[in-house]
Amino acid sequence: MWKHKRAFGGRKHKALGFMALPNMLLFQFIFPLFAPFLDLLFVLRLCTGDVKHSVLLYGCYFIVDFLVCLVAFRLERISSKPLVALVIQRIVYRYLLLWVAWKAVLAALKGTRVGWNKLKRSGNLQVTRDSSTERTG
Repeated sequence: MWKHKRAFGGRKHKALGFMALPNMLLFQFIFPLFAPFLDLLFVLRLCTGDVKHSVLLYGCYFIVDFLVCLVAFRLERISSKPLVALVIQRIVYRYLLLWVAWKAVLAALKGTRVGWNKLKRSGNLQVTRDSSTERTG
């Protein structure tokens, strides 16, 4: 996203500047940055005794999230079986995504270019034969 920041809102590449980049900014950076605060508020409200209201709000969040994902799966005409793990994904994967987003924002603010970190070739691969993988005639 940082590489194409000049296209944000630009007229030359409308799909990129008006759709893709704002979508990435909102759903891959802004929302994930606030995820821990929402979870912290949920836990704090549970600790203060407002269990019913907290569980209702958090439950509504998961229901809306599930419905949005279900619509996306239906639009793509793919099986909705992976939605079974949605709750686990939203708890575990969300923090993985958060870590990556924070790391990317910090790298962008530092001015550091981040690439694919291509491995250096050394040419010292040693092949060993395993008798269990060899074919017999």
